[in-house]
Amino acid sequence: MDTITQAVLGAAVGQAGFSKTLGRRANWYGALAGLTPDFDVLARMAGEWQSLVFHRGPTHALWFGPVVGTVLGYATWRYYRRKAQKAPPEKPVEVGPLRAWIGLWVLGLLTHPLLDVFTTYGTQLLSPFSDARFALNGVGIIDPFYTVPLMIALLIGWRSRAHPKRAARAAQIGLVLTCGYLCYGVSQNRIAKAHATTTLSQLQVKTTHIEAYPTVLQPWVHRVVARDGNAAYVTYVSTLSLNSLLWSRT
Repeated sequence: MDTITQAVLGAAVGQAGFSKTLGRRANWYGALAGLTPDFDVLARMAGEWQSLVFHRGPTHALWFGPVVGTVLGYATWRYYRRKAQKAPPEKPVEVGPLRAWIGLWVLGLLTHPLLDVFTTYGTQLLSPFSDARFALNGVGIIDPFYTVPLMIALLIGWRSRAHPKRAARAAQIGLVLTCGYLCYGVSQNRIAKAHATTTLSQLQVKTTHIEAYPTVLQPWVHRVVARDGNAAYVTYVSTLSLNSLLWSRT
C-alpha cells in the first residue's frame, strides 16, 4: 500500500506491542520498520524494468523480517546501551529489553509485505527462491477506510502518552478492526468475481480465466477482467448493487 499507510501500520504495531516497554520510541521505530521494505524502490535508479522486477521482491519476502529485523533490533539495543553508558547520572537513558527491540523490528518489517498481499500488485513472499506474486485483491493501494482508523489509534496514543496501557489498547483495537476490514475487502472481491462469473455464464460466454481487482479509495467497486483465450471482457461490479453488467470486449 502507499507509504503513509505502511508507516502508520508500523507505528501502530509498535504502540500496540511495545509502548509499555520502549515508550514513544516504539512508535517512531515501528514507523521506520514499516517503511524499510519499500527502500527497494531505489532499484528504479537502474531503470524501470529493474524497478518492476525488484520492487516487492527480497525486502518483501517472509524471511526478511525475522532475519533483518533481528539484526536491526540488536543494533538498536546496542546503540541505546552505549548511549546509556555515556549519559550523565542526572540524564539517564532507558535502554529497553533486547527482545522488545527485536520484536518491534521483526513485526514492523513483517507486517509490511503481509499488508501488501491484500492489494492487487502482489508480493514476492518467497523471493529470491521464487518470483511468484501473491495477491488477495482485497483493497486498493490507497484506502482511507484502512488507514484512518490506525491514525485515530495513534492520535489516541499520543494524547494518552502518560498512560501506556491505554495507548497500547487503542492501537490493538485499531489493528483488530483493520485486519477485519482486510478480510471484508477479500470477501467483497469474491462476491464481485462470483457475480461476474454468473453473468458471463448467462450470456453463454466461456472463459478460461476471470479476475476481479479493487479500485482506489474503497472496497465495493471492482474491475473485472475475463478471458476466453481469444479476447478479454471487461466490466465494473459494485457489490452494493449486483445488477446486470455492461461488458466491453477487447
